[in-house]
Amino acid sequence: DGGDVKFSNFHCVKPAIPDVSKSNEEIKQVTASINAWLACYNDFVTHLNGVLPAGKAIPKDLGNIMNDQEMGRAMNLMDKTYSAIASDANSQTQAILKKQEEWKKATEVYVAGVNEKIRRENEILQREMDAKMATRGENRRDPTGPGVPSKR
Repeated sequence: DGGDVKFSNFHCVKPAIPDVSKSNEEIKQVTASINAWLACYNDFVTHLNGVLPAGKAIPKDLGNIMNDQEMGRAMNLMDKTYSAIASDANSQTQAILKKQEEWKKATEVYVAGVNEKIRRENEILQREMDAKMATRGENRRDPTGPGVPSKR
């Protein structure tokens, strides 16, 4: 039944991926949970590849007493089972990767929007400060200007 190679045996914790992340901490947490899941999935793939080809898992003493027809049927069944297990795990992976890509795009759009807002606010503040400095400069008397006797 392929119980020894089932993806569920690896207890990979499915990452909780929000629609968008709005803080650096949340981005770090989501990224870490995705990376942890992918590492677990990669362990599963390594294990699955380790039992291939399908007949490799048949104990030698059992293989020695099986005829060619029995061995063929057993290997065919194992191959179908391993393929179904791999396909199921791959489907889960594709769904997570799709959600990750949607999250990444939405988060990048959000961050770009926040950065643009901050940039505009900084420009406004800079113009206001420049205007105040210009006004202050106009109100100050130049000590060497007209009306002040020269030291010559």
